[in-house]
Amino acid sequence: MKKIFINIFILFVLFSNIIFTQLDLPYVFQTWDVIFELMLILIFILKSVKSGLHIKKINFKCFILIVLLILDGLMGNLIYNYASSYMAIFKDILSFLKFPLIFLILKSLNLDCYLSENLDKNFYNVLKFIVIVIFSCGFFSLFKDIGMSLNEYRHGIRTYTFLFSHPTYMVVSMVFVLALFEYKGNEIKNKNFYELLIIAIIAMTMRTKGFAIIAVFIILKYFGNILKKHKFISMFAAVLVVALVGYSKVALYMSFSSSAREILYRGSITLLTKCFPFGSGFGTFASHISGQYMSRVYDFINIKYVWEIAGNSIAQLGDTGFPYYVGQFGIIGIVLLFFLTKYIVKLTCINDKNRNATILILIYILIGLTSESTLVNLGVELAIILAIVSSVSEENDKN
Repeated sequence: MKKIFINIFILFVLFSNIIFTQLDLPYVFQTWDVIFELMLILIFILKSVKSGLHIKKINFKCFILIVLLILDGLMGNLIYNYASSYMAIFKDILSFLKFPLIFLILKSLNLDCYLSENLDKNFYNVLKFIVIVIFSCGFFSLFKDIGMSLNEYRHGIRTYTFLFSHPTYMVVSMVFVLALFEYKGNEIKNKNFYELLIIAIIAMTMRTKGFAIIAVFIILKYFGNILKKHKFISMFAAVLVVALVGYSKVALYMSFSSSAREILYRGSITLLTKCFPFGSGFGTFASHISGQYMSRVYDFINIKYVWEIAGNSIAQLGDTGFPYYVGQFGIIGIVLLFFLTKYIVKLTCINDKNRNATILILIYILIGLTSESTLVNLGVELAIILAIVSSVSEENDKN
């Protein structure tokens, strides 16, 4: 029974966007990630108090860095008072914690291995069927509009969405599936065939990040052994891919005068200097919450057109990732985030089994942050999948 429940839960994690897009569910169901986050935090606290949970040194360092980041953000709130309410601050703290804290708790409680071990053959057979369905619908959409594409053409091809609310969500869902298949390895029959279908699905979204992640996957899969022997080259290649995609996206945003993303990038630099060294604080900039609660930052970073032009909404305030961290956490936060990222990467314990899957997710996060609030909007999902594909048995864990 537990395997069935876990299989269904991970399928939900992979395709929750379809569920909430196609079904008119109460809003409380759409906050499942926050509910999951709070439940996991409570379980972690109770287990720590009850049994004196042993936390590894590297995990402890990450927890300390997260606490320091929260204090850094709160200092910005206290000094500059840009947040319009305490609720905005509280909600943004929960949003910020989605990825790093959930990932750490899953690792600390060994739930990553528990989830991985309970994903059985039936789970992967269901994934295979879903991949075939999505690919088939996408193939037919190339020749006839069947209502699964946007009214948008890129390079002469209509952008494919299937039943997702936006192509971006399909890209990340397929990246998750690709990582899970790659992690499972040769245990999956005809794995290469299904991975080819997934690559085709990602390509049909016509998203820059999608093509970038396809390139990353091909390099990892067919040149992985070479890169493994030459770590400097592999690190340089990863940084180069992210830098090229990031530069092209940022340059594009900067070319659109007064676009939301262009203003958010420029605004983050403004806050970096104006609110030195702590940043503007939680709930103040480059997030849906900052727009929902009308942050005072927007009194001098002019983005009011978001509310004035028909068709725009505060959703555009959460359309970038890096400005959120740069603007709200300042130079101190950037340094703390660097070390937190370093330790989280180390916690993935990259080895021969999980190398491709883990690196694929990590690079997607970096690419995604150039144009979306990846770790805020999909933080829990990313934490769960990264934990699963980077899980290692206790005896192999050298950390």
